[in-house]
Amino acid sequence: MNIKGINLFCLVHSLNEDIYVSGILDIKGNGSLNKSEPDLDITFKSRKKNGVKQVMNFGAIKVIASLSSGSPIKSFGASDFPYSLIAGRAIIDNGYLTIKGLAGRKGEQEILIKRGLFKGVNLFIDRDLNTIKIQDLKNSITNAIETMKK
Repeated sequence: MNIKGINLFCLVHSLNEDIYVSGILDIKGNGSLNKSEPDLDITFKSRKKNGVKQVMNFGAIKVIASLSSGSPIKSFGASDFPYSLIAGRAIIDNGYLTIKGLAGRKGEQEILIKRGLFKGVNLFIDRDLNTIKIQDLKNSITNAIETMKK
């Protein structure tokens, strides 16, 4: 599978209208989702495109942070957060999802989302805590979306 030029706004907005991410994403990988236990191994990387901003709202940061096994995020002062790069690898195997950050590294942590030039947030992945049971992930995302609405 090789998919180029995914419009993140259209993809994310179709899943949840409260979460905003804009940008362009390319995906490469293989696997099957047509089984009772899907398996998948993909890499993804954002790329710049003229006329398309690379930003996300706080709701997107909360949901993505739930993937990274980090501590829960309460609030930030800005409404839009620019990013310069989203890059990672997602592996689904035996009911578990593993996320690896490929946007850089800081110490023992991998960077999944690299902040914009002047502002934004970096989102780190702890290599020791980067695997989650898919059902637990669904619960974390649901909780992140529910707390975002409060």
